[in-house]
Amino acid sequence: MIPMQLPALVTLPGMGLIPLVAIALALDGAIVGIWYLAGVALSNNKVRGSAREEFYQLIGTAIMMGIIIGALAMFSGLFYSALGSTQLMSPTAITQMCNNIQNGGGINLLSGPNSLLAHRTQGQFPGICDLVSKKAAPSVKDQIDYPLAATTVIIANLTNQTVSNLNSTFVYDSFIGFLSQLTPTVSFCVPDPSVRPVSLVCVNPAASALPEEKSPIFTMTYSATPDSGFDMLFNNLVAYGTLMGSAMEAMMAQLLVSVVMLYIWPVMLFAGIVLRAVFFTRKIGGLLIAISIGMVMFFPAVYAFEYLGMAHGVPTSVGTAYGFNPVTNIPASPVPSSTATYQLNFFVMPNLRTVIQHYQCWPSINTQLVGQSQTPTSVPIAQAEIYDVAYLTVPALSLIPLVQGGLQVTPGSVPHLPLPADCGQEAAVNAMLALIDTYGIVGMSAYLLPLLNLLIMLTGVLGLSGQLGGDTSLAGLAKII
Repeated sequence: MIPMQLPALVTLPGMGLIPLVAIALALDGAIVGIWYLAGVALSNNKVRGSAREEFYQLIGTAIMMGIIIGALAMFSGLFYSALGSTQLMSPTAITQMCNNIQNGGGINLLSGPNSLLAHRTQGQFPGICDLVSKKAAPSVKDQIDYPLAATTVIIANLTNQTVSNLNSTFVYDSFIGFLSQLTPTVSFCVPDPSVRPVSLVCVNPAASALPEEKSPIFTMTYSATPDSGFDMLFNNLVAYGTLMGSAMEAMMAQLLVSVVMLYIWPVMLFAGIVLRAVFFTRKIGGLLIAISIGMVMFFPAVYAFEYLGMAHGVPTSVGTAYGFNPVTNIPASPVPSSTATYQLNFFVMPNLRTVIQHYQCWPSINTQLVGQSQTPTSVPIAQAEIYDVAYLTVPALSLIPLVQGGLQVTPGSVPHLPLPADCGQEAAVNAMLALIDTYGIVGMSAYLLPLLNLLIMLTGVLGLSGQLGGDTSLAGLAKII
């Protein structure tokens, strides 16, 4: 992990917002005072007059910051109370979600003692779980930080789900690729009885290099690749893996940006107040103040409305009203006989491991083939491959199904080779189609909703920046808002 220690003056939790603003205004006053003294020293009435004008601007900035702090305190208090009374975004619910992610054994960025969520000692990045925990007497800064911190936890949950699904895709991809290349081979050999020792002729790996008079009198080799058609799925999974990898990168970027916003907004506010003291930096100062407010007010508010409205799923009535079907055919249970389907929810993605297990294409051992009657047991991909290869080394086990499949095959059908770890052709196709369906949901959560949230936030920031006398162009970004 990159050390997350930031300047203690403006970023340490517990640093009061009013002292922060007071220090910035004091720096503004010092700048204006130096400006005026320079005019006195130079006997320049124009410089002294401009210094007086900037002093009036300083008074206006102080009044404006009083209004902004009051608005932030009022908004944060109401928002904290409103979120605290909800089932989904209360401190208890968000803290439980945060702890589940941290203890879930996922990627190091989100789990373990060095993750973004874990507790840190004073003077370092404190950990997101500490920021969303319920406090007996939360300060104004705690209440201001909570909506953005809760949003960060929700984004971390989506990131964790995306990483898990990407890993499940790799497992399915590896298993399908292995089966597509699995080629059982059976050889029948009749040794020459005149050659001694007879038993070594047909088992000698170098038998083909023996002189003609010592080679077997008859050899026959039969091989087949029953699942060679899986190669089509395997090749298409390359594109699917790229899309899922891009979705994971997008979610990781959103998570890191949200964490940066959580701890940079006081810096932006501080810098904005200081830069607003001088006329040639006043526009950028107003823009920085607006950005800091947008980070803790606009973005969390939009995200909270989306999460509270859709985290329970999209009901059928909404789909009917907007012309789409929220009921999908994605399995919601790993049991093949189950008819439960996934309910559309942009904050709870389909579990791809559950989907693949539903179609019995997750690496698992069919214990009936190895003399047991238990249900199939999930195993690591390497163990599944070892079971299959070891099973096929027994001639009778590999020869009989291959011969039967070759004799009984009918036009339009494909012979099937039963294996301890297997995935049927139809099941593999159905699993692939379900994976494609899931990407439509992943794409909404990873790309479309964040883009809409960004545009809404930028709209609010530019509007507020204009009211504060700040820049409203953002290097041409205003043209697309």
